[in-house]
This record gives sequence, C-alpha cells and structure tokens, in this order.
Amino acid sequence: MASTPTKHVTPTPPSTAQEIAQLRYAPRRATSINVGHAERLFSLLGGGLLILYGLGRKRLSGIALALLGGDLLRRGLTGHCYLYQALDISTFEESPHTVARLPHNMGIKVQRAMTIQRSPEELYRFWHNVENAPLYMQYIQRIQVTGDRTSHWIATTPTGTPLEWDSEITQDVPNKLIAWQAIGKALTGTGGQITFTPAPANKGTVVTVEMDFSQPGGALGASFAPLLGHLPEQLVRENLRRFKELMETGEIATIHGQPVGRGQIRSQQGRKIQES
Repeated sequence: MASTPTKHVTPTPPSTAQEIAQLRYAPRRATSINVGHAERLFSLLGGGLLILYGLGRKRLSGIALALLGGDLLRRGLTGHCYLYQALDISTFEESPHTVARLPHNMGIKVQRAMTIQRSPEELYRFWHNVENAPLYMQYIQRIQVTGDRTSHWIATTPTGTPLEWDSEITQDVPNKLIAWQAIGKALTGTGGQITFTPAPANKGTVVTVEMDFSQPGGALGASFAPLLGHLPEQLVRENLRRFKELMETGEIATIHGQPVGRGQIRSQQGRKIQES
C-alpha cells in the first residue's frame, strides 16, 4: 500500500499584537542596568578606595565609609543604582547617539539608534498609528487623529502642567521612514523623523530617531530643564528604549518594579488603544 506523501504546511506568522501578547508573560530580570560605563568604573574605583580608607580608620565613621564604599562597589559591579531607579533615571548607553547644533543656533538635533528584534513592517505599522504613542512616550496622555496626516497631542509635564500641540506627517515612506513637524511648544520637539532599516543577517531592525529641539538662547539644554526634567537626549533615549521593550516583550518595566503591559495601560487610561 503506497504511503501518502506528507504535506508540509507553512504556518501563518502571528501578528504583532499576538506576538507581543505571547511575550508579555515571559520571565523578566528583577533588576536592570541603569548606570553608564564610565560611572561604573568611577564607582568601582571610588568604592574600593572608600573601603580601604574606611577599614583603616578604627572608628564608627570608618565603618560607615566602608559600607558606602561597598555600595559603590556593588553599583559598579551590577550597573544598577536604586536611587536612579526611584528617580526613573538611566545613564546606560544602549546605542550610539549624537547631539548637534541646528543652523543659526536655533536649537539642537538629537539622533539615537537601537536594534529591535522585529521586522521593519511591524515597527513601522505600530509607530505610524500615532494613537499608540502614549504606550511608549513619556508624559503623553492622549492623541486625537484630526486628518490623514495631522493629529492633536495632549501631554502633562513632570510638574503637572498640561500641554497641547498639533503635529503633521511631512514624509511617509511605508516600512522605511516617517517624518513629522510640530506646531506649538511640544514635548516631542519641533520636528523629527524615524527610519526602519533591516539589520545585517536579518537580525531585527535598526531604528534611528532624529528629533529637533528649539533652544531660545542659553546653554545647551538649559531651556528644557524646567519642562522635561532632563536633557532632550535623555528623553529621546528613554522613549526609544520603551518602544524597543514594548515591541520585543509586550510590556514596559516601571520604576515601581511592576511591568506595565498594553492591556494595563489601556485600563489605566480608560480607553481603547487600537491594535496595529
């Protein structure tokens, strides 16, 4: 009796939403690196010196210095700072970045890139839906689509001040590039663009973000300190890191130690986030 040849069926790849939902429940690390390389070296050096100096002093103050040195040593070895975690600060450099001045001293241009383990099509589709932005952009509360290329953004600054502005997509190349400009004082800068480039050997996508920030005089970034609480480069870095984490794992770790996933954010905001 002739055997029936086996039919090989290629499974249909899951959608971005399905993949993210599956990854949401994957085991996660209890801590994360939030201290930059240079700081870790200084912590190791300073911690070692404090331990030696403190142990050499046979007093209570010497013991205190030795304990402080031990904590600095731990900070340097692990790359994790609990104070940074509480303040939602990270100096860890996940990728190269540049900060350059715009012509005529009009402000600065921040550029940062990260490799994300998703296809350009998935990342483009999720970013292009601007209503998803509150999921990974800090301080953004709500976005209302007002046209094919326009939207209205509503945010709250770290000081609790409400802020609103309009944004328009100025260039749109499917699966490759999105460029935009903002009208009014925006947390996302005066304009920018994001590109999606396949990584070598099909290992994810290199996502590059460029954002322009106005600077009406003063030192670099000084005009942003009261509004953002940190430099524009840090804001771009953190938003891109959150985007990467959301797309790869389906959730974003919060400063309280509990990861926030898409469903949780949706319930907190009391509204439905459209799936890409």
